[in-house]
Amino acid sequence: AKIIAAGYCVLIVDTFTSVWAGTGGVLETAGVGGKKVAFNEWAHLKAPLKKLVGQLQGAPLHVIVTIRAKTDWVLKKETNSKGVEVTVPSKVGTAPEHMKGIEYEFSTWLQMDEHNVMTVGRTSFEDWNRLQFDKPSIETFTPLLEWMDEGKASVSDAGVVGRAASSTQ
Repeated sequence: AKIIAAGYCVLIVDTFTSVWAGTGGVLETAGVGGKKVAFNEWAHLKAPLKKLVGQLQGAPLHVIVTIRAKTDWVLKKETNSKGVEVTVPSKVGTAPEHMKGIEYEFSTWLQMDEHNVMTVGRTSFEDWNRLQFDKPSIETFTPLLEWMDEGKASVSDAGVVGRAASSTQ
């Protein structure tokens, strides 16, 4: 309420992962005392998190939430500067480090890789489905903001580097 009264139109939560996996988060609370949590206790443990998500969804402003990704390494074949094909490790984000399904609680789900390429994993803004942007800037987000504010927008090609083969999230 104070944020809205102060005239803010955007709230950034960095990082929402701590609510799940940080100090005092759901996972730590579940593990207090070293006892195993029964399946039927999870609903009670997740209730405050679900309430917070509901408050964010209902807030009369734009909400940006960052969530760390669980990472994994894959081996990729690349051609080095000498023209020789080599195998190099590459870090990939595999899933949000959060409660299963959290990505479906927000209208737009974006993923950034280590090369600053942003992939739209899922969105209600159909023109953006699976688009990829190289080093996105404020201009990249203008069509999305117009769509959220007014329900209409057009996508420019500024920064678009392609379209992902399929939605991963």
